[in-house]
Amino acid sequence: MNKYEIIKKIEDFAPILTAELWDPSGWVVETKHQDISKIMLCLTPTNNVVFQAKDYGCDMIVSHHPSFYVPV
Repeated sequence: MNKYEIIKKIEDFAPILTAELWDPSGWVVETKHQDISKIMLCLTPTNNVVFQAKDYGCDMIVSHHPSFYVPV
């Protein structure tokens, strides 16, 4: 599935416009790949989660919490 189709499905369920102003929603790091075949879902994207996603061959991580709160 295309990465934008996945994000559209998520945002259809939970529209980004309904997020609180303090809630950092959206892309943190965008993959350059268009097609996504395996997604890891997690609460918080820790280093262990990232390494596990890599080990499992995941193309995308979807998390409830962002990896950081301050823009880089």
